[in-house]
Amino acid sequence: MRAGALAGMLADSAPPETSVNVRGSRATSALLALFFLSGAGGLVYEVLWTRRLTLVFGSGLFATATILATFMGGLALGSWWLGRRVDRRDDPLAYFGRLEIGVGLYALAVPYVLAAILPLYRWVYGASDGADAVVNATRFVLCAAVFVLPTVLMGGTLPALSRFVARETRTLGASVGRLYAVNTLGAVAGSVVAGFVLIEVLGIRRTEMLTAAVNLGVGSTALAWGRRARLAPVETSVPDAGRDRAPVSARRLALTAYALSGLAALGYEVAWTRLLTFFLGNSTYAFAAMLATFLLGLALGAFAMARVVERLRDPWRWFALLQLGIAASVGVALAAYPDSPGIYLVLSKLFAGGSWLEWIVVRFAIAAALLLAPTLLMGAAFPLASRLYLAERRRVGADVGRLYAANTVGAIAGSVGVGFVLIPLLGVRTTVVALIGLNAAVAIATGRSAARHGRAIAVVAAAAAIAFATLLPHDVFLTAVRRTFPDEEILYYREFPSATVFVTRSEHDERWVHFSDQRASGGTMNLPGHRFWGHLPSLLAERRRSALVITFGSGITLGAVATHPFREIVCAEICEGIREPAKLFPENHDVLGDPRVRLVIDDGRNYVLGTDRRFDVVVSEPPLLETAGVVNLYTEEFYDLVKRRLAPGGVFCQWIPSFEFDRPEHAAIVRTFLKVFPDATFWGSPLYGDTMLLGGNGPIAIDLDRIAKRLEESRVRNDLSECGIRNADEVLGYFGLSSRGLSRYCGDGPVLTDDRTRLDFEMPRARLRPTPFVAATFWKRRFVVPPHVLEMEDGESVIPWVRTRGDVEPSWRDRLARLEAAKRAVIGGHVAAVEGRLADMSREYEQALRLDPDYTNARYYAALDRIERAERAAGDGDLREAARLAASAAPLAREFAHLERRIDEIVVDR
Repeated sequence: MRAGALAGMLADSAPPETSVNVRGSRATSALLALFFLSGAGGLVYEVLWTRRLTLVFGSGLFATATILATFMGGLALGSWWLGRRVDRRDDPLAYFGRLEIGVGLYALAVPYVLAAILPLYRWVYGASDGADAVVNATRFVLCAAVFVLPTVLMGGTLPALSRFVARETRTLGASVGRLYAVNTLGAVAGSVVAGFVLIEVLGIRRTEMLTAAVNLGVGSTALAWGRRARLAPVETSVPDAGRDRAPVSARRLALTAYALSGLAALGYEVAWTRLLTFFLGNSTYAFAAMLATFLLGLALGAFAMARVVERLRDPWRWFALLQLGIAASVGVALAAYPDSPGIYLVLSKLFAGGSWLEWIVVRFAIAAALLLAPTLLMGAAFPLASRLYLAERRRVGADVGRLYAANTVGAIAGSVGVGFVLIPLLGVRTTVVALIGLNAAVAIATGRSAARHGRAIAVVAAAAAIAFATLLPHDVFLTAVRRTFPDEEILYYREFPSATVFVTRSEHDERWVHFSDQRASGGTMNLPGHRFWGHLPSLLAERRRSALVITFGSGITLGAVATHPFREIVCAEICEGIREPAKLFPENHDVLGDPRVRLVIDDGRNYVLGTDRRFDVVVSEPPLLETAGVVNLYTEEFYDLVKRRLAPGGVFCQWIPSFEFDRPEHAAIVRTFLKVFPDATFWGSPLYGDTMLLGGNGPIAIDLDRIAKRLEESRVRNDLSECGIRNADEVLGYFGLSSRGLSRYCGDGPVLTDDRTRLDFEMPRARLRPTPFVAATFWKRRFVVPPHVLEMEDGESVIPWVRTRGDVEPSWRDRLARLEAAKRAVIGGHVAAVEGRLADMSREYEQALRLDPDYTNARYYAALDRIERAERAAGDGDLREAARLAASAAPLAREFAHLERRIDEIVVDR
């Protein structure tokens, strides 16, 4: 039949033919459009359901790997099982429609399915006390239960449509390859639309409903068309015409080779995701860009090969050459990788201050430069494998199902094996080299079946594998790290299943823990802040029996909590690789050696969800919010979970990286916190680096006597003295706003929910907006703080909220009033600094020192100002004035070693 045959079949009820020619007709385009939408919907569901399930099972490595493995396992099962069934039907298009309708209906039921399994998961988690083996097994079983039905249905769609479009054996590779390409291109669209638009604008549930509506529309259309487009029953089909049937051994080789190709492809994706996040970031957008680029390469490669596959005289030779090309292109990309951070830096500077679109283009360009060539070749492998494996039209559903299932099972093995075994054992570089060797081995094996040049291919493949293994630079990732931090020493480096962990040290002994995406999770530069976040809630809580700290970082906050006499302290940390780096931070007091401390390697939210323990103190100190998944520690649902885990009189401390936010984003967090903790209060950190929200089951008593008594404990007193906090007055001096002040500050507006997280989408864009910042010094270096944060710092006096029984000196009100006046002067100095009024800045800092000479911030900023004036005077040649200012700063700088060093440098220069 010629072009337009399918359109005719859909228009009338003429007797069915034994073959269906859809090529070149408008009906063909419509059919491909349906499969495009099917692919887009499948990827949107994967993104949505992964988000949903990480809220239940956590975002740790084992949890996310389980989600991915069960999802892909369902696809493999569906393609194998339903592919066999579709060959026995004469209505494959209608069958495809029923599968799509089934997926759409299930999507509408997903929230209820998850609600049904949640109590069982929480019971198992609580009963096993979070034991890894039990919890991971439960996650696998429940994930499979959630995913099995929709993914099996999705897996059956390609075999069903392949059966429908198959006209004759000699064009099976082209027909099936074109379907695969269109479906994959739909997946590209799904990843981009979901990651960049739908989830942010509509939220998870409404995006789910919209995608379900698309499925139902696609399914209904296919069902209506399929009732008029039946095929003749298989039993009465005429024998196939076309190429000779391939021997069984050749078909087995094709199946095995394509399975190994899938293993290598997903292994590369896991490895390159880790490599690319180092400079693309770990945001929702970065992941969407990487995934879309990977899928786009697969789609374009499949399209290109589908056009020519049936004209190739020696398909085995071409399959072997593809595998050789994959190995070579990945090797070249790996060799170029250490220079990628530099290229990214150049592009980032080129587009600095540019539009959001330019920001996105940079990320896609970097991902494409490294991924596009190998993924084009990977995508081209499917049409070739289809031509080599598919035997005849009458069993195309079963053959396509087996081929797709084999590739998917290989992909599962690749993702799990690379993430859990190879990278931790071999490192990223050697893992990628091993995968290159696998592609080379497949090239050698398939090249033996080639009609010509098989030996040459084998020699070149072996030589390439040996060359890459020998010549590729060792420590590829570490080299990129060193080039990114050229002025810092790398104290520690190791690759773990969940992340690569490294520790840097500056010339001033500032040490930071970093992860695969460069983010610093904790360090000594903000020593006062890290300690204060642990001490403040511990000083305010009614009792100190048990505490929970979410995230470890450098362990300094956990170490501060451990200076208090808690009986039990739990730390939930998502990365298993923090034990050894912790030893490089003596500031944490070797907290992991404390017998009261238990380190739980799990997503902090998942631990709060699953445990049945109650805590007197909970401290949440997550990474920066634009990191993918971190927003789940700022939502209304998370705060509600924490509130349920608080013991009576307990205190929850939420650290907020205020320097990261403009006012609307900051207000959204405060508004969300207030909705769950209506009596919340706002506090600043020492030296105005960060801020905290404190909440409880009711109003938190600011008990001056309790604070003063606890400060008498030697470990607590000594730890806080290093932050410049020596008494209860200075603790209370960091009070900013009561709940009433917070309500005025944040006003009306949206809150952050699990369904509408908002900020993980808004934050990357917000960083491109020009924002007025007020200069401040963040412990050891010049930093910036948004003006609204300083307004909150100086918002209210704490005096009306203080409770005392009279055990402290009666002059506490006067002392605190002087400290608060000095604080206002310091903030005035910051404002004057950013406005360029340096003389006013100096006057404000000196006024603060006169108001309260013992106030740490007044001493610090007055000393810093005098040192900077001395440095300017020395630069102008006025050495006498420089010496005078340096001498006057010396008494104030004695408790700040880094300031003393700057004074010494002025004296040396003189």
